[in-house]
Amino acid sequence: MSVFRMRFTQRPIGLATRLYSRQYSTSQALPSRWFTDLQAQLKVLTTNKYPKECSEQAQKLYAFSNDNWLELLAGQQGFLTEKKWRGIDNHQLLWGDMDSMGMYSPPSEPTLSHI
Repeated sequence: MSVFRMRFTQRPIGLATRLYSRQYSTSQALPSRWFTDLQAQLKVLTTNKYPKECSEQAQKLYAFSNDNWLELLAGQQGFLTEKKWRGIDNHQLLWGDMDSMGMYSPPSEPTLSHI
């Protein structure tokens, strides 16, 4: 085994992933509650403690976050959230569509029923 391969096999997994993530990330990852924290901060900014101009801007941003929460949350995680990519948006799902009790068998094998 070469020395190069030995270095990678002996390195702990946690260290390897930390080194890998440092190479490609330009900033820290957002905390898991970032959206809730953002909405809470915007709600606080809408109070009378702050100037009217600031309060109005916070209200607009709060309304935008309420209307576009799907794009903000799912888009941040890498999902395609634009309407042109949503294939089954508002699709009616019936009980029979969710049935997974059937069993798939390739055409070369005889059909078996579930137990």
